[in-house]
Amino acid sequence: MDLRHLLGYAAPYRWPLALTACLMLLEAVATLAIPWLGGQLAAGVLLDGGGDLRLVLWALIAAFACQALLRFANGYISGRTAQRLLADLRMRVYDHLQ
Repeated sequence: MDLRHLLGYAAPYRWPLALTACLMLLEAVATLAIPWLGGQLAAGVLLDGGGDLRLVLWALIAAFACQALLRFANGYISGRTAQRLLADLRMRVYDHLQ
């Protein structure tokens, strides 16, 4: 059994798997934005940069919320897709044994 054979089982699920990959990338962007925004907030507090700290604070809260929502959506879609794929594999094994 080679990789192409195994990927053939995942072919019906290519769109949910692609959506999962996109959600992972967006989650990584949100995760990387949090330390940057935290640095901007700290610089504004410590250096008195004169910027609007409320805007940075709200952006930081939005980044945390966005990260949480993306993590939930990614977990839900990948879990659902994995369970469906495993159910298809179980049906194929059962049909083969019959």
